[in-house]
Amino acid sequence: FHGGKCVSRLARSFAVCPDNRDRRALWRKNGFYVGGCSFPGRQDWSNDFGFAHPPGLSEQATRELDADLAARLGLQVMRIDLPCSWPAEDAPIDFKLADACANTFVTRGFKLVFQVGFTPNWAIGSRYKDKNPRWLYPPREEPFRKLIRACAERYAQHTEFFEIRNEPDNEDFWRGTPEEYINCVRWASEEIHKVAPKVPVAAGGYTMMKPEETGTIVRGVRDYTDVVTYHFHGTLDRMPDMFAAIRAICAAAGYKKPTFVNTEMGYAAWRLD
Repeated sequence: FHGGKCVSRLARSFAVCPDNRDRRALWRKNGFYVGGCSFPGRQDWSNDFGFAHPPGLSEQATRELDADLAARLGLQVMRIDLPCSWPAEDAPIDFKLADACANTFVTRGFKLVFQVGFTPNWAIGSRYKDKNPRWLYPPREEPFRKLIRACAERYAQHTEFFEIRNEPDNEDFWRGTPEEYINCVRWASEEIHKVAPKVPVAAGGYTMMKPEETGTIVRGVRDYTDVVTYHFHGTLDRMPDMFAAIRAICAAAGYKKPTFVNTEMGYAAWRLD
């Protein structure tokens, strides 16, 4: 409190929030839903301080606790990465970990937003050379299409929509050209809609960190996407202006009545590991 007014408050824990599971269906009416951004594949990571999951809990038990608490909050949709592995071009794609992550949420009544399109190092084009090609470089068309199609065949029935890669206007995640990213979205849209014509496709969450590139991508993917996703981190007072900006970019690009979904907001708590 300051000057007799509440200026901030402590985050309330899950333990003292009411159980909102009976409100999940109500809150989803009329196309509105509340979701969360979870990365259950990262719970098998480790760092200098040990494993990412808490002591005394297994990797899977940690995922299940995450899903149970999210359901208790009343969330209906969960955005997750797709932690599959593909060791070599002539090897099958390994979906074991991805299945475990997806099933943990699906069995608790969630629909999923899958973030897809992160091809393995061997599938990256040769134009760029850097330390982290998993995130930064355009993939080759053939393996990219194969990966996307396999994901759609496996998970479309549980999917709210597919989000293609992550933050194409943020050089931490994309250092190819906007045109190269637009190609990836087109390839993904074509493959997904062959398998699941009614499942929407979205580009990977605009940040407007490079507004000119944002505009180029928004225009370029207009005919290949069904949903507009955006990522705005920071304080709530900035959100209305940032949302107005992304709406204006879409209007200038000729979008008629786009559906907007915020697939990341607030502070990036997953970085706490």
